[in-house]
Amino acid sequence: QALTQAGMQDERALKKRERARLIKEGQLNEDDWSDSEEPADDLGANRITIEEYKKRHGELAKVRALMFAEEQKNHRINKIKSKKYRKIRKRQQERAKDAENEAALMEDPSLEMQRIEQEEMNRMKERMSLQHRNTSKWAR
Repeated sequence: QALTQAGMQDERALKKRERARLIKEGQLNEDDWSDSEEPADDLGANRITIEEYKKRHGELAKVRALMFAEEQKNHRINKIKSKKYRKIRKRQQERAKDAENEAALMEDPSLEMQRIEQEEMNRMKERMSLQHRNTSKWAR
């Protein structure tokens, strides 16, 4: 520790000598160089009041609570494995997709042909998939 203090004193002396030399040569004004060893810290200007802190803390707590609730809801939904629930959920998603397609169709009627072609491709892929392949003993 004594060595580090001695090293810092040597560094301070070196800085003072360098500062004096630069001032003497005219490369530096006295106003350009602060007397403190460390640069001015602007963090002190960013202090907030207790009210602002409480408000921000409340907002963050609210966001955390909403995120946690959403996470719990998604976890609960993902745990449901009943066929009936999956069927209802699939219908809801189809209705939402249909509503979205209707809105897009109102904006641009030429999208109808593209949508029909895409649906035909999806149907072909589904028929080709393992889901509809008859590999049971009965089908042979």
